[in-house]
Amino acid sequence: MMRTGFVGGSIIRWRRSVLQKTSMDNRAMIATGAAVGIAAVITARALTGAGSQFEPPLLDKREHQVAFGYVEDENRGENPMNPPIFREDPYFWVRDDARKNKEVIKHLEKENAFTDFKMKPLKKYTESLYKELLSHVQETDSTVPYKHGPYEYYTKTLEGSSYKIHCRREIGSEKEEIILDENVLAKGKKHCDVGAVEVSPSHQLLAYAVDSTGYETYEVLIVNIGTGKVVDQALTETAGRLTWGRDDKHLYYSTFDQAHRVDKVWRHSLLDTKNNDILLFEEEDELFSAGFQKTRSERFMFIGSQSSETSEGYMIDLTKENTEAELIAKREKGVLYDVNEYRGKLYIITNKEDAKNFKLMSTSVDQPGPENWKEVMPYDKDIKLDLLSSFKDFAVLYGRQGGFTQMWIVRGDDDALTRGEFEEKAY
Repeated sequence: MMRTGFVGGSIIRWRRSVLQKTSMDNRAMIATGAAVGIAAVITARALTGAGSQFEPPLLDKREHQVAFGYVEDENRGENPMNPPIFREDPYFWVRDDARKNKEVIKHLEKENAFTDFKMKPLKKYTESLYKELLSHVQETDSTVPYKHGPYEYYTKTLEGSSYKIHCRREIGSEKEEIILDENVLAKGKKHCDVGAVEVSPSHQLLAYAVDSTGYETYEVLIVNIGTGKVVDQALTETAGRLTWGRDDKHLYYSTFDQAHRVDKVWRHSLLDTKNNDILLFEEEDELFSAGFQKTRSERFMFIGSQSSETSEGYMIDLTKENTEAELIAKREKGVLYDVNEYRGKLYIITNKEDAKNFKLMSTSVDQPGPENWKEVMPYDKDIKLDLLSSFKDFAVLYGRQGGFTQMWIVRGDDDALTRGEFEEKAY
């Protein structure tokens, strides 16, 4: 559900991808981090007070006032404190978003050298802890394959590798095809984080986003899966999310503003050699962030913008040439809503009209406005609704009831709801 995300359930999908990424990516690195953390505690206890040729590097304190409340020419929300309150931050000068301040870099190098010196007596314990932790990690593993067109797609990790390998095989075949090996991609790089990995509708092209700096800004590469040849490398400094349109001609992506807030959604054309990408949506309010999500029917692209308590959604019909985004419901302070599409209807999970735990409503795709919304599952304070996921012949509504996660099946044109039943008392 889009409590802190965007329309189309994109933030939930993002959360799921992060969880999967955590469980599959960089397992050895996670174990290393844990081992170092434990060893650091031992170091602090064992070496406290011990003299050394290294003294801990200390930062200079420099006077700086940080304002909390109204600041001229800055968006500080509605009714910020005026006059503002000021707090002293003597270490504000250390902030270096560009990672180019030589004085800060020099201090970090000193801290690293001091840490290495303190940790040296415990090196053998660190290695032992690392091996112990790694022994509990299933390094060679794979995700459950999912059907997409004529293929089954999945990812896997191999013992000794730090990154995922993206694979597919034709349905009914055991012959594996590697479409992207993140380990190969990471070679020679100090940092490598792969964002979206998206196969085109024809299954011939692969678009993926990669961050090689650690600043969470992604370059996008589009390759021919059959030949491995890069066919498009025009997109840089993106937010890392990608979605294809209905064909291989268009790719949707988003970008940041100077504050690293996702504020723009674009459409990139692979046939346009001049790279005149179309700006579909721009969020100017600094309290809101933008996102996008294609429906499973591949008919609509939802674009949304949301703050911590308010959301606003738009839709683009991908079957039409027009790229203008149609407003679903104008933002209203305190009102959140999440939109998905199933069998020519829009389904909206919303807290509108003081539905704190959210309710389910629907309307025709031709009449998306809130004046046309009709209740499908009226508000019940004892039921919390989270997300609706649509499939070919039904939709699934997820939530919580009676302390348990719960799901309801939505079928037919009459929006008939059937609650899922489980044999176990606890599930």
